[in-house]
Amino acid sequence: MSSNDERRTYPMISLIVPVFNEAKIISRFLDAILRQDYPNYEVIIVDGNSTDGTVELVKQYVKQHSQIRMVSEEPRKGLGNARNIGLDMSRGEIIIFEDADWIEIDTGFLRKFAESFQDSDVKMVATKRLMKFDGINLFERLFALFNAGLRTYPKWGFPGYYMAYRKGFINKVGYFEPKMGWGEDKFFLKKALSLKPKIAFGNPIHSASDIHYFEDFPKRYRFYGRTFFNYEENNPSQYTFLYLGASFYCVLTSLMLLAGLVYYPLLIYGILLSSMIVMGTWLLSLSRLKGQITGINWLLVLLLPALVLLQGLFFFVGLVEGFLHKLRKPRFSVSPL
Repeated sequence: MSSNDERRTYPMISLIVPVFNEAKIISRFLDAILRQDYPNYEVIIVDGNSTDGTVELVKQYVKQHSQIRMVSEEPRKGLGNARNIGLDMSRGEIIIFEDADWIEIDTGFLRKFAESFQDSDVKMVATKRLMKFDGINLFERLFALFNAGLRTYPKWGFPGYYMAYRKGFINKVGYFEPKMGWGEDKFFLKKALSLKPKIAFGNPIHSASDIHYFEDFPKRYRFYGRTFFNYEENNPSQYTFLYLGASFYCVLTSLMLLAGLVYYPLLIYGILLSSMIVMGTWLLSLSRLKGQITGINWLLVLLLPALVLLQGLFFFVGLVEGFLHKLRKPRFSVSPL
C-alpha cells in the first residue's frame, strides 16, 4: 500500500493529553495507547510543570516511540491552555482530547473513531464510553462502578460520551478557553454544537476508572469546589449545580447526625436523610448497572452511597476554600500617584 493510500485509509489521529504530576499513572496510560491496533497516530503530552517525575518518565517513552511527543506549558494556566498548545502542535486530521487518568482497555478505540470519520461530511464523532471492571484493582473498580452507575448522563460531552473532532472543524469553532481549570471540554462542546455540524455515533469503547488512588479522590473534589465560582462565571451549567446541591445535602445530613448527639430529634432527621441518600444511590446505580454486576461488584455497589457522601463533603470543603479566597481578592486596585 502506498503512503497516499495509507493516509486515505488511516488518517492521522492526534491524541492531545495535558498532564500534571501523573507519575503514578502515566506509564499505564501510555502502554495502553501503544497497544492500539491503529497504525497512524501521534500522542502529544502537554506537561504543566510537573514536579513528581512525570517528565522523566515521558522522556523515556519519547526516546523509544516516535509517535509520542512532549511539550511544556510555560507558564501553567489551565487545561484549556494546555489543550490549545497541543492543538497548535498537532499534525492529525482527527483530534481526540484525552486525560492521562483514563486507561483505555479497548485496543481498537482509535480505529473505531477513524471508521466513524469515513464520511467526509462528518465533523464530530460521539462514542459511548463503557466501564471495564476486569483486570483492575478493587478501588479502581469501585470508581468504575461509580462512573457507570452515577455519572453517565444522557447528554454529549459528559462522562458517558467520548468525543473526537476533525481538525478543520476545530479551526472554525475556535480554541479552548485558556484559563478554565475544568469543564473546558464541555464549554468547547457547546460552541461546537452551536455550529450544527454533522455528527456520527461510533461503536462503544471500554475504559477503566479515572481515579486510581484514594488520595486522588479528596484532592479532585476539593479542586472542583475551590474553582466552582470561576467555572460558573465562564460556563454556567445546570449539571454543576447538581454538585452544589448534593454537597449541601451531604453536609446538612452530617450536621444533623452530629447535632443529634445534643438534640435527639435532629438525629432522627439526619438518619432519614442518610437513608434517602443510601436508597436513592442504590436504586439509581442498580437501574443503570443492569447485567454488569457480578461477584464482588455486588459488595462494591453497597459502598457507592458512602462514596457519594464523601464526594459531597470534599466538594463542600473546597467550595468554602474557594469562597474565602474570592473574598480575600481585592475588588479594585489603586494606581500610585
